[in-house]
Amino acid sequence: MAPDLKIIVKPINMKNLRAVLLPAVICFLFLSSAAQPQAGIKTGLNYAGLSGYNGDNLVSFHAGIFVNVTMNENWRIQPELLYSVEGQHYLVYVNEDPGPIKNTIALNYIQLPLVVQYFPLHSLYIEAGPQLAVLTSAYSKGIDDGHMNVKRSFRNTQFGLSLGAGYLFNQQLSIYTRYCFGLTDVTPYNSDINRSHTGQLGIAFRFKNKSSTVKTDAGR
Repeated sequence: MAPDLKIIVKPINMKNLRAVLLPAVICFLFLSSAAQPQAGIKTGLNYAGLSGYNGDNLVSFHAGIFVNVTMNENWRIQPELLYSVEGQHYLVYVNEDPGPIKNTIALNYIQLPLVVQYFPLHSLYIEAGPQLAVLTSAYSKGIDDGHMNVKRSFRNTQFGLSLGAGYLFNQQLSIYTRYCFGLTDVTPYNSDINRSHTGQLGIAFRFKNKSSTVKTDAGR
């Protein structure tokens, strides 16, 4: 049985955080002045793993905010600012033990995805786009020991791509699924190549505004 994962949030490296927040704020302000912007919140489950680790994937969560901008009838752009817990369960072999011990790596990220959404149908969309992530903390947890800070063993930033789809129940409520795969080796200090991969399933809520009301009345 997998050990319980206790998520501990430590003080964030402000230099790395500014590298994400500054372009995020600029992007949000720019798109907020564009045609038909709609702000919202989202949250859901992660099913995360690291390509070079031997063990079970980690079930965790993500949550954050976004601005959805309608460009025309079929195309939208959505920048997001998320907090996401990723990582992996992995096996450690100790000489005194007859079998492997299951440990957990927990990687806590501030992420900035930017996805382009295409609506082939009225309420169904597919999406794709790049993603930048800044590591805020990293811990290794075993069954018998406490949390070990392993942030120095992992790269501070990573770049990736995401593919997904979603369904709009109405102009406010939607569900989505997304697969995010990292292009960056997150462990640059050893010979193994470890890239993050995360499946997501979640729910999003868009706040009402005048433009969305007009769009609903007009039938999208």
